Amino acid sequence: MRAIASWIPKGCVWLNEVDGCRVWRFDPAGRPILTLGDGKPGFQSEPVGFEEARFNWIYDIRRGPDDNIYVLDSKNFALRMIDVSGHCVRTLAGTGKGGYEGDGGSARQATFGSDPSASFDGPISLSLDENGNMFVGDRYNHVVRLIDRKTGMIETIAGRHAINGEWNNSAGDSDPLNLYLPKISSMDYYAGRLFVPTDLTSDSGDLAVLRQK
Repeated sequence: MRAIASWIPKGCVWLNEVDGCRVWRFDPAGRPILTLGDGKPGFQSEPVGFEEARFNWIYDIRRGPDDNIYVLDSKNFALRMIDVSGHCVRTLAGTGKGGYEGDGGSARQATFGSDPSASFDGPISLSLDENGNMFVGDRYNHVVRLIDRKTGMIETIAGRHAINGEWNNSAGDSDPLNLYLPKISSMDYYAGRLFVPTDLTSDSGDLAVLRQK
């Protein structure tokens, strides 16, 4: 089982199974107190109760500033939120299908990149800022996309969708939309900066640092 943990108040921990398609919540003593998903891949675009929720390969999981849990439901090409107090799972972005559409509109209608031949298909990395805005590393579209918490709108904020074999970035270029981000491998947000590592080849890569305006 591959898993990533995310701490929340009162010492509980949330853990995701990647290919097990489940999310677990454990109490401070390590006892499981909640399981979402039955181990079978599935997807629901509309809100569903905890007992009905299904996922399809969860690559990243984060706690938001609202103490809800945000899940990158990668092979569903979607971003979902576990509404802890509402006892339901909501889809915030994605239609369940791959693509590169939706910028400037509702994130619910957006599509994220896909490579069915890859070992890990779909977007892989997720991060949130202190206001609950969500950043998705859209690996196979080679871009970072921002989902505005207040409006629910999505836009590309860094990267070029068309790579065309060119991978080298200029350290002096300050335009994030000029960046080549061939394979975004993970992301973290801290103090107004989004850190975006990318794999350029099997043994090299870049680290892009995006600053909030």
